[in-house]
Amino acid sequence: MTDWNVDESNLNALQQALNTDDRIGDHDVLVSEPISVGAWDDGRDRVKVKFQMLTADNNITDATFSAPTDDGGLAALKGSNRGMWFAAVNNKVMIGQLKKHYDVTPLQIREGMKFRVKTRGSVDKNTGKTYVKVCAFLSKEGIGKSMQSTTPTTPF
Repeated sequence: MTDWNVDESNLNALQQALNTDDRIGDHDVLVSEPISVGAWDDGRDRVKVKFQMLTADNNITDATFSAPTDDGGLAALKGSNRGMWFAAVNNKVMIGQLKKHYDVTPLQIREGMKFRVKTRGSVDKNTGKTYVKVCAFLSKEGIGKSMQSTTPTTPF
């Protein structure tokens, strides 16, 4: 019969490894397919970019851009819809980072381009599913740098 006993000496370390998502943090990504250009339900332009995470086992992540909201629109959102305000500000910042670090706009991104990005985890409010999104574009000088400081270790 199978022995169901486990060595308890490293269970805490194993649990910690399970709680660490190596998709979160700074990563090199490759645009894995042509950008998708469309519109939100309210008519605002939208660009979706899918990435292959070169420094996280080739997992897939994405970034979605909207036409930037002007300062007056941001002020109105801040007072009425904090979630939309946060999304609009982050969108505007990411568009600025793309221009600053890579000299492109979302519409100029092409399949095969590489970027250095920061990712974060989120939970879909409707499904409860966890997903990873790009939340910042970092300097291209970081592409190819080691991830040693952010890579989790597994105790076996």
